Amino acid sequence: GLAVKLLEPTCDDTIIDACAAPGGKTSHMSELMEQNGNIIACDNNSTRFERLKKTITRMKASNVKLIFTDIIDTKAITCNKILVDAPCTGTGAIAKHPDIKWRRKKTHLKEMHDLQKKILASASKQLQKNGILVYGTCSLEKEENWDVIDEFLSEHPNFTIQNANNFISSEFVDEKGAVFTYPPKHKIDGGFAARLIKND
Repeated sequence: GLAVKLLEPTCDDTIIDACAAPGGKTSHMSELMEQNGNIIACDNNSTRFERLKKTITRMKASNVKLIFTDIIDTKAITCNKILVDAPCTGTGAIAKHPDIKWRRKKTHLKEMHDLQKKILASASKQLQKNGILVYGTCSLEKEENWDVIDEFLSEHPNFTIQNANNFISSEFVDEKGAVFTYPPKHKIDGGFAARLIKND
């Protein structure tokens, strides 16, 4: 919910939800947009895509177009806002999924980091000038959060970060201006989200 709030969906937006399944954030954006504007919801996992379709049908999100695609390979969509809820290790959700502690290995951090950078770089190409991109994870690890953002910004100088304090309660904002929730402190799942603007 905080990542969607950071994106600020409006009735006039065309939004790409780059990793949309299972559809909770997609349907939340649709609700905030009062079924107006356009949401293009993408996912490349067939099982998860079926869950996405069921969610959108159940929530009657009529302004959502579903596309079975990998955002890394997609080049024909343009929009003014993008949500990248990236695949991650899920360490912020261990309370709900304790098996993560045994399933995850250190090598997964590197694999996820590399994938997240590819997704973010590819998604950014779909964005119009002055467009907004929100990158988020349900991870507590800096390798998947600020490391991804810092490397992306160094390679894409036409993007800058916008401080989340302008959009979200400061209790959920870290010292560098991104949303960061920590379960022992905030009593909710852990997660990260950064808001970027494309300047050209």
